[in-house]
Amino acid sequence: MTEFNHGALLWCVPLAYVLACLPITLGAGILRSWVVAEGAAVAALLIALAAIAQQAFSHARADKLGLAMLLLVSLLGWVVIRYSRRYLNGEAGQKRYMLAMLLTLASIGVVVVTGNLGVLVLAWIASSITLHHLLTFYPDRPAALVVAHKKFIASRLAEVCLLAGLTLIYRETGTLAFQGMADHVLTTHAVSASLHTAMVLVVLAVILKSAQLPFHGWLIQVMEAPTPVSALLHAGIVNLGGFLLIRLAVMLSASPTAQTLLVLVGSLSAVLAGLVM
Repeated sequence: MTEFNHGALLWCVPLAYVLACLPITLGAGILRSWVVAEGAAVAALLIALAAIAQQAFSHARADKLGLAMLLLVSLLGWVVIRYSRRYLNGEAGQKRYMLAMLLTLASIGVVVVTGNLGVLVLAWIASSITLHHLLTFYPDRPAALVVAHKKFIASRLAEVCLLAGLTLIYRETGTLAFQGMADHVLTTHAVSASLHTAMVLVVLAVILKSAQLPFHGWLIQVMEAPTPVSALLHAGIVNLGGFLLIRLAVMLSASPTAQTLLVLVGSLSAVLAGLVM
């Protein structure tokens, strides 16, 4: 197993987004606030590139998946913030939007750089909460509020499954570090019923969060939110479940029940979506 290397440089990406919230909150004007937000996005992208360059010249083993995702998140964050500045020109509530967007990107950044399942779950929950504020940016659009509340309910159900699965995993393995959980599975001859149940709960959470059938209704209505929010959602947030499953690949491979559930729901979603298209 590859040993994850979560250096301080990686954590500077979500930190850049969080620090950008301070001048916006403290009363910077709209124009200056957008400059700060874009500056944070550029800084995050440069930090991600620096982390990749650092690893290229380092002999230490790295979390290649996390580095790749961090670069993708920071690149998309920069594109979406630039797009948002033009899209929201003249709109009310721009600061509220910027704060929610920056905190969403910061939460996603934590999701991709952390090597701990507990931290990942908490960051994923935080991203869902901040995303809710983006989806309800237009309070006078009933359709936008309806779809936001549908997603809110689906996300809370998913998080109950995640927290229950997390509890079972910790009770069984004594750790929430991805490396430690993988080592436990590899050194155990038979995976316990608790871990099987935990992985089924994780898969259920991923199905709910990733808008797979039959929980897909809210995703096709999300266009009522600001277009940059829809772009960010479809560009990656809704696919974070797949990232979590890759992180838990060793445990998932040891649970045929969870694999079967995942394949059935994913295949059904793909086939029906193809037929509808």
